Amino acid sequence: MTATALDNTRVSPGLPLTGGDPFQSGVMLRLSAPIEDLGRHGRGPVARLREALAAGVPFVKDRKRPRFYEVRLPGERFYIHVLRGASKVLLVARWDDAAKAL
Repeated sequence: MTATALDNTRVSPGLPLTGGDPFQSGVMLRLSAPIEDLGRHGRGPVARLREALAAGVPFVKDRKRPRFYEVRLPGERFYIHVLRGASKVLLVARWDDAAKAL
């Protein structure tokens, strides 16, 4: 698993943000692990998540659960769990994003 900070970023992964959109922290999650769909969300959402994770996607770390993350794509959000060693990604939940924009 790789978390990459974009240029000119002063926010570290896992630190609380003061105001603003937490997905705009500049930190990206990149993974190339198999995805197991726990909720039968279908091939389309799993494929979009796989492509996004391979390219790098904004995320927010769940502060109460280790290795759980919320990932946002245009128009939808995913809640995932990354197994130790980034051997697999478990797709726990998916929902439409009310904001519909990044």
